[in-house]
Amino acid sequence: MIHTPFARARSIPLLALALLTAATMACATLNPAPHPEIVWNPAADAEVLAYTCGGGMEPMNAYANAIAPLTIWGDGRAIWTTSNPAGGRRVMVTQFTNEGLRAILEHVSAAGFFGWRDLYEPDQPVMDAGSCSLSVSLTGTDKRVTVADFAESPPNMDELVSWLLQTAGETGTDFVPTRGYLQTWLLLDATGPADRVWPADGIDGVRLGDAQGGLLVEGEALRAAWDIVNADTYMIVECDGGYYQLTVQVEGVTERWDAAP
Repeated sequence: MIHTPFARARSIPLLALALLTAATMACATLNPAPHPEIVWNPAADAEVLAYTCGGGMEPMNAYANAIAPLTIWGDGRAIWTTSNPAGGRRVMVTQFTNEGLRAILEHVSAAGFFGWRDLYEPDQPVMDAGSCSLSVSLTGTDKRVTVADFAESPPNMDELVSWLLQTAGETGTDFVPTRGYLQTWLLLDATGPADRVWPADGIDGVRLGDAQGGLLVEGEALRAAWDIVNADTYMIVECDGGYYQLTVQVEGVTERWDAAP
């Protein structure tokens, strides 16, 4: 979710507006945004840039299945998500070169990111509101900017986030997990019809009833479950007369990884 500042109509005399603009430019000149050296940890498990959204009142399924809109690691690997009007998502992966990742981080710095406040909140408290955060981790510099729902974003943040997602989306392929943590939730009050049917004898031996306590899965069972949660987080699936909802977590990809070591 990208935060768009609320438009506020104001009536300001032209002279006052000119003075305000001049003062703003003078402050920007006297207090420019910091630009740290663009050096980062190149490790494959070092998170260098992430744009995340969450919070507020959401069912357990949403938290358990959540994937950040964009994450880039130190080796240049990036995973991001796109959404469709039907409520589903597509999970993509790409690999930036060292030069490509440097260009992205330099663009973030040039946008003024390191000079923004850490937190932007609405004028009035909003109950159960969520937020979105953009974070960058460089060698010696960690910065996280959080914008709560209904708050006014810092200058250029909306444009920067759109640019980041577009840049990632220029290349990439569908992410295909090889191992996941499947958990199913039996819906006691559901009577159907179901959105999909899972074979009563299971897929690769995995039945939905067996995964109520959580189950590590691979192969066709993982592929089928991954397809379901990406099509609709709240999809109802029938298996052997029972109605279930699914969550699938992938280590290093979903925001949660509940699988036991």
